[in-house]
Amino acid sequence: LAFLCIYFLVLYHSFLQVSAFEIAISQVFAKFSMLLLLTTSKPSWEGMAAYFIEFARKRDLLIGAIPLTLSIIQPETLISLAFVVFITFCLRYYSISRFGGVSGDVIGAANCLAFASSLLILSLQINTI
Repeated sequence: LAFLCIYFLVLYHSFLQVSAFEIAISQVFAKFSMLLLLTTSKPSWEGMAAYFIEFARKRDLLIGAIPLTLSIIQPETLISLAFVVFITFCLRYYSISRFGGVSGDVIGAANCLAFASSLLILSLQINTI
């Protein structure tokens, strides 16, 4: 319950600080996080995630990187993307060590965490040189 409250507070704060374009970028990063999990992980059991992982290829990861390169127009977006990739691999490591693989719930959690963290970073207005 505490995590859910923090999640909604982060989203509320972030939505007040960012533009619609940054919200769209955060969604692109969140979907890339899901794709990254699908292409680099194995399923924990036979469920929906196992079906998607079976058909996900490294080529899909390259195709998914095209919108990423188009969306990185500011240094803040690059910082946000790096953090999203870091969170995704931390979640992947945790899921594999605990469950032996990735489930659909983990992929959905990656989407939510990537979206919220990306929005939070973009709302901080980090000063870069």
